[in-house]
Amino acid sequence: MIKNIVIVCDCAYVNGGVSDVAISHAVLMAERGFTVYFFAGYGEPDKRLLNSPNIKFSVLGKYDIVSDPNRLKAMCYGIYNFRAGREFRKLLSGLDREETAVHIHSWLNLHSIAVFREALRMKFRVFVTVHTYHLSCPNGGFFNFVKQEICEIPPMSLKCFLCNCDKRSYPQKVWRFIRQYVQNKVISNTTQLGGGLNYVFISEFSRYQLLRRMSAPKNQFLLHNPIYFGKRFRVEAENNSVFMFIGRTDPEKGVRNFCEAIRNTKVDGVVIGDGILRKELEAQYPEIKFTGWLTKEQIHEHIKEARCLIFPSIWYETLGLTPLEVEAYGVPVIASDCSAASDNASFVYHSQEELEDLIKQVISQDIKQLSIDVFNNFDEKITTSYADNIVKIYSSVIVD
Repeated sequence: MIKNIVIVCDCAYVNGGVSDVAISHAVLMAERGFTVYFFAGYGEPDKRLLNSPNIKFSVLGKYDIVSDPNRLKAMCYGIYNFRAGREFRKLLSGLDREETAVHIHSWLNLHSIAVFREALRMKFRVFVTVHTYHLSCPNGGFFNFVKQEICEIPPMSLKCFLCNCDKRSYPQKVWRFIRQYVQNKVISNTTQLGGGLNYVFISEFSRYQLLRRMSAPKNQFLLHNPIYFGKRFRVEAENNSVFMFIGRTDPEKGVRNFCEAIRNTKVDGVVIGDGILRKELEAQYPEIKFTGWLTKEQIHEHIKEARCLIFPSIWYETLGLTPLEVEAYGVPVIASDCSAASDNASFVYHSQEELEDLIKQVISQDIKQLSIDVFNNFDEKITTSYADNIVKIYSSVIVD
């Protein structure tokens, strides 16, 4: 019977969707009476972790591998962090493996594959939520950041090694390739020793994209991420005119496509988020409002004024939280066909021309019934069911 849940996440606070899910996961489990051990890599713990008596947390270090001023140490830790392995082994050695589930959300920014190795070799129930494609692809996205296009090269092949696809440089790609090789060997070797790794996919889309490039794991599950939406009410999208983009303003997120579509269709647009393209796009598209990062409460104020959310990613998104959070209020979503958001979006497009045609359609037609349908079809139990279903998943896996 499961009594303890160990959650691994590089960051102790919310710095993106993955850490947000990991912290929500911890809180939901603690609320159900489980003892939760939150093993973080760096950062000041989120107040939700501090406020729960059932959550015990530890923070490994001060820096992640990106911000660490000691670049040689960061490079080594990124491939294999021996200190993380030792500290994790100490934590697990005090727990009964028959009463414990280990759940890994993120590990690349400090923990490294060392946490997998220790948990698997000690034969704990080990689960990993597939938030990205780093279990197969060196850069984690099946995406060529240089060419800005989907990559179909077999991961870890010679052609993959020679391909300059990294967003920083080719030497960085070589380092990622080495990290991936070590990671693959650790998982393979510990699995052969009797440890079993269980995959938790967050969408059918991402499961398909990953498994067509690697061997299917023995144990795999599908479970949508928990999301935050507060008290639900229907936004009268039919009375609004604003088209929203929410996310990092980085090229692979499709923010350029969004801005160009807003200009060409002459509708109101707002970009909520920040990233490497923000200043450039803010200067190039003065008619669009750029807010930078906002709190959830501030974002909800913008949602009240939205007619539609556009989710224009040009890489394989596993499943963004934003489309679901917006649909909770009856706001329709237009998504690109290379995103898992397309599974539930009101509209899906395959080209820039189709995106602009859909914007014209949404702005010119009465979308009241569409908004009502989006609101009524939203599964408001997505968060509570997450807690119930993850416990069922843990219990379904037997310790050898």
